[in-house]
Amino acid sequence: MAPGLTSPQQHIHHTCWEEAFLLAGEMAVAYFYVHVHKGFWPVENGGELAALCCFVYLFLAAAGPGAWSLDSRIARGRGSD
Repeated sequence: MAPGLTSPQQHIHHTCWEEAFLLAGEMAVAYFYVHVHKGFWPVENGGELAALCCFVYLFLAAAGPGAWSLDSRIARGRGSD
């Protein structure tokens, strides 16, 4: 590999809250780009799913995955319930 270049794996290391925050931003952009010209409120413009996903991802970004995460289950010593 040439000097100064890094592998793609080194650039794709994000934590859960970073990924959730990026996804929330993508859903917000999708909502405003596709739906808002039909009306502001999601029930008026058919953007309920985009708005819901945006808020769910924001919740995950703020609260973290918690007990639902795979890391949490592995740490407890259980693969599945």
